[in-house]
Formats: sequence, structure tokens, C-alpha cells
Amino acid sequence: MKRSVRRKIVLTVAMATIAIVAVVMGGQLYVDRSGYGLPYEARFTEDVEDRWTALGGTWEVVDGSMRNESNDRGAKLLTGSPNWKDYVVEADVQLLGAGSVGVLARVSDAEVGENSHKGYFAGVRTVDNSLVLGSFDFAYHEAARAAMPEPVRPFRWYHIKLNVDGCMITTSASADGMPEVKTPPVNDADCFRSGIAGLRSNGTGGVWRNVTVMRLARLPPLAVS
Repeated sequence: MKRSVRRKIVLTVAMATIAIVAVVMGGQLYVDRSGYGLPYEARFTEDVEDRWTALGGTWEVVDGSMRNESNDRGAKLLTGSPNWKDYVVEADVQLLGAGSVGVLARVSDAEVGENSHKGYFAGVRTVDNSLVLGSFDFAYHEAARAAMPEPVRPFRWYHIKLNVDGCMITTSASADGMPEVKTPPVNDADCFRSGIAGLRSNGTGGVWRNVTVMRLARLPPLAVS
């Protein structure tokens, strides 16, 4: 079920309970839509519809996973709400060749092109066998990197986690038989505050499964009388 690389594609996901939080402050009602549509779990099956947007790449659903067969630089597959703020993206990822594969958070202004969007990326990379954390503002800025204890190789599953909590950005990676690796946390003073989530590969194809986006719960402060 291949789709055009430059048009909206319809795939399948399970949308869980919609979270809209209303808080009364100073007699005014404020509605927080930052959790609309969360938690989110992509099932990649044929029985439930949802919309993803492909920007580059050749994407198809295969055996409960999402697969990009192309070696496009900066191929992206995006979904979610532009109002999503504090959340964690997790996925099992697999490289099909030499390059990098991972997940995106707080994406906005996305276009076709290697660096053509704003947001954060976390993934594994073969050229230096590392876990990388970077930001995009129509240019790539590497924020942190951690050496993997074993060479990053194609056709091995890696579990990637990208956490965006206010302006604190963290990421980790693990694999069967390998300890979890974390990059140093990044405090991005001029951080992107909200945006959609996605999948990204660069210079290689990739496979993604068990993709989830979970909201980081926030409770309003208690009034003190």
C-alpha cells in the first residue's frame, strides 16, 4: 500500500481518550488543548483510519509496522496536533542501511527537504555509532550526542524515547542485550513550545513499530487561602 511522497496519506491508528483540561483562574475559564488526542498509539493496521502526512520517502504499512523504502535525505511522516506541548514520543526503529533513523517532536512549518521544518529529533546514527539529539529551524543543530556501546547496524531494533518537557529535552535508546544510553539533557532556552510528532530517516530507509505519544501530566497549582 504505497503512497505518494508529497500528499496526505491515510493509515491506521488507535486514538485514545481525548484530554481537554479546563481550569478556572481569577473567575476566567481557560481550556488547555495541549493534550487533545493523547495518549496516541499507532497500530499500523487496515481496520482503523487516521491521517499521516508524508514529506519525502516511500512509505507503506508492512506487518504492523511503518516502512520507508527510500534513501531520501530527511524523509518525514507526521501526525498529531499542533497544540501538543509536553509529551514523550517512543518507537522501535530499524535502519535499512547507513544513515540515521528516529522520531520527531514539536514539529511545525514542515516541508519536503532534509532540514525543512522546525522541531526536535532523536535517533540512532551509523556514521559515528551514536544516539543523537538535535533541533531543526530549517537548519540542523546537534544539541547532544552519546556513544552507543555497540556499533549501530542495520536490521537491529532500537527503542528510542524523546521527551519534551517545557524547555528540557531528553532522549534515550536501548536494544535487546544492550544497556540504555542517554544523551545529556538539553535546556533549550528558546525552545519550540508545541507541535506535531513524527518519524524521520536520513540517507537510508527505515522501519518503525510500537509508536506512541504520551502526554506528560500537569496539574494546576492548588489555591492557598
